[in-house]
Amino acid sequence: MSDRPHPLSVRPYNQVVLSGKTSEQRGRILGVLEFHRSPLNRRMIAEAAHIPINVVCWRVKGMLQSGLLRVAYVAEDPVTGQETEFLESTGLKLRQMEFQL
Repeated sequence: MSDRPHPLSVRPYNQVVLSGKTSEQRGRILGVLEFHRSPLNRRMIAEAAHIPINVVCWRVKGMLQSGLLRVAYVAEDPVTGQETEFLESTGLKLRQMEFQL
């Protein structure tokens, strides 16, 4: 058995990346946080940005790692009652990367 991902599972991911939707989704998440000007949790971001929660979680993870977002505090979600991270923008801007062929 190979450690490489199955080509059929990689293809949809590559299509999303090449389509530019990843940048669009990150931009929408940042836009929601900047519009509300207060920390929001992932559920709140998903509702405000009209992006599925699983996509928001995936994008937020990368944005936390890259320094675009930070955890402002941890508190109870007013709707679910679960303890959750409330996120805010760090003020860094998205940059388009240039590739040389």
